[in-house]
Amino acid sequence: MYAIAFIADLFSIVPVLNIVTDIIAAGLLFMIGEAEGINIFSSDNIGGTLATMLVEAIPGLSIIPAWTIRVYFAKQAAKNAQ
Repeated sequence: MYAIAFIADLFSIVPVLNIVTDIIAAGLLFMIGEAEGINIFSSDNIGGTLATMLVEAIPGLSIIPAWTIRVYFAKQAAKNAQ
């Protein structure tokens, strides 16, 4: 999951690729997260995911590695829930 998040953040520097990359990253992170038992779109975690998408949508803030941060916190929440 970290590799996909890192690649998504890397491509978010280019404005046109940012939109496409966010859509692909969200889909891939959802599928991989479900396979690992981490749902980044669950009702408990939806605020973080929406904040990530908002940060990635703003051109100046898209340089922040929001997807990587989101994956980290989702994994920590899943780890603490066990």
